[in-house]
Amino acid sequence: TDAAFFNANVTLGNANSDVTTVTARLTGSQGAYFANRVGIGTASPAATLDVAGNVLPSADNTHNLGSATKRWANIYTGDLHLKNSRGDWTILEEEDYLCVINNRTNKKYKMLLQELDDGEGE
Repeated sequence: TDAAFFNANVTLGNANSDVTTVTARLTGSQGAYFANRVGIGTASPAATLDVAGNVLPSADNTHNLGSATKRWANIYTGDLHLKNSRGDWTILEEEDYLCVINNRTNKKYKMLLQELDDGEGE
């Protein structure tokens, strides 16, 4: 196989206007830097990182999404599945309430919610 080795910045085509498709494997201790959007499974990324498919950790229950000092602002999800060594739960959003399911016993619970007056909870 042919190989190219670079110890410098590399630009393929016109970095401001060209769409360049590269099939490659990036390795090294310094990681990789992409100045603009990166698409995995999509040729037209709509965000800094746009993934068309599942994102999985390399092993079960070993990696974090964010940290105590680098938190995500919002999480947009369908159902919420929570599982660890002590519990296995799913939270479903119904039209008028939240339903919590214990996946080990299949028991369902309705979360009791109380509406707050204006100004409360802010």
